Amino acid sequence: MSGEILAELDMLECELIIPTSQPLTVREAADHLRLSPKTVRLYIEKGYLSARKAGHRYLLDPCEVHTFELRAHPVVPES
Repeated sequence: MSGEILAELDMLECELIIPTSQPLTVREAADHLRLSPKTVRLYIEKGYLSARKAGHRYLLDPCEVHTFELRAHPVVPES
């Protein structure tokens, strides 16, 4: 499958799994991804994760965090 189709499927899956549209703080995203907040901020700065600024804080879309997690740790079906 092409990358665009996979990204579309990831977002559809995400909307089913994560019904909330409340943005995540860096700390919440870090907890979800099992990373340090410093690493999440670095990933935002490098462009690996997208976030919006709210004052001095970054806010991340939960679906984006979920999709990032899937790409970082893909689920491989057992054969």
